[in-house]
Order: sequence, then C-alpha cells, then structure tokens
Amino acid sequence: MSTATHNLRKRLRYQCQYRGIKELDILLGRFAAARLDVLPDIDLPQLEALLDVNENTLFRWLTGMETPPAAMQTPVYLAVYQFLHEDA
Repeated sequence: MSTATHNLRKRLRYQCQYRGIKELDILLGRFAAARLDVLPDIDLPQLEALLDVNENTLFRWLTGMETPPAAMQTPVYLAVYQFLHEDA
C-alpha cells in the first residue's frame, strides 16, 4: 500500500469516527473498524464523497428515514447501509 493510500485510509477512518453527530460517529465508526482496511482502493473516493454529505442528511439516509438520490447510491453507500442493517 502506498503512503498516499495509507494516509487516505487514516483520514477516512478519522472522518468516520468524528462526524459531529454522536450516533453517526458510532454507525460509521463501526463500518470503518470492520471494513475500511479491506475496502478496495478504487472505492475510497466513493467513501470520501459520502463523508462530504451533510451529517443530518447522511444520518437519515443510513437509518432508512430517507432514500438518497440515485447518484449517491454507490456500491460503497450500499455496503455501508447493508453493514449497518445486517443484524436487523
């Protein structure tokens, strides 16, 4: 793994754990802890784009309160959503 990719993963892990809404920190932090290290490098920009979404909006998408627009229903979004809802 290149230094740039390693640093990107570290930054994404941090951003997943510190979103500003504690509930979202927990949800995304769990995903990052379990799956970020095995997420293919090519998918990292999708996670980065997902983390650019407003916290309240992202929380509503991930909890199923709202459906994200089609452009945001990327493989990474679906992986996060499925991970969070696999026990349900």
